[in-house]
Amino acid sequence: MFYHDIDEKVYFDPFINLTLNSAKKDWILNFFLNAGYSVQSLLDFEPQSIDYDWFFFPPFIFNENITNDYRGETTGSFIHFTPGVYFNINEYSRILFGVRAFYEFGLNDPSNNLLIVPMAQIDFNL
Repeated sequence: MFYHDIDEKVYFDPFINLTLNSAKKDWILNFFLNAGYSVQSLLDFEPQSIDYDWFFFPPFIFNENITNDYRGETTGSFIHFTPGVYFNINEYSRILFGVRAFYEFGLNDPSNNLLIVPMAQIDFNL
């Protein structure tokens, strides 16, 4: 059998984030620490709609039943930690520099659990 499925689903993937930073206007550089936890549904698929128009051979030629189960489901969970510094550009904006470290622990057999990414960000206040 062949399947033809198109679907849109919304998953509840919670996250929590906490930021601690200094806020001294007379300091040139201030610091921040950010830590959090997040869950991400990466894949959740189960074939449902049989497509009867995709038969390549008449059914009487082969008396063989072959089953390939291509269902997939995986969810990643991440703990992250970001230390960094920032400085004020003006009264309404600042620029941040830091290093994000993500530790993944939800996948069954990841090749590398730790991901380290440099980051730069500009914040604007309205």
